[in-house]
Parts: sequence; structure tokens; C-alpha cells
Amino acid sequence: MLIFIAVFSIQAFKSYGNPEKFDRLVLFVVMGLGSGVALAKAISMKPKKEKK
Repeated sequence: MLIFIAVFSIQAFKSYGNPEKFDRLVLFVVMGLGSGVALAKAISMKPKKEKK
């Protein structure tokens, strides 16, 4: 998921500042944020180790 976040961030950066690519910018930002939320949720659901 870190790779997805990196790729979407790079693509959003490339689209930034170009009015013709504004729709792509929004798409990549949303996809990057969604990947970040999914990563955080996956980490939070990781089983905890039992204390002995």
C-alpha cells in the first residue's frame, strides 16, 4: 500500500498546476488518501501479541 501512496502522490504532483489535468489531480489525491486510510485501518487491525 505504501507503493500505491507513493505512485499516487507522484502522479498528483505531476498534475499539479496544469489546469488541463485538474480532473486527474483530484482523482490521484482521492486515491492516495483512500490508500492511506486503508493502510491505517490494516495496521490498526493487526493482531496484538499476547503478554505472558
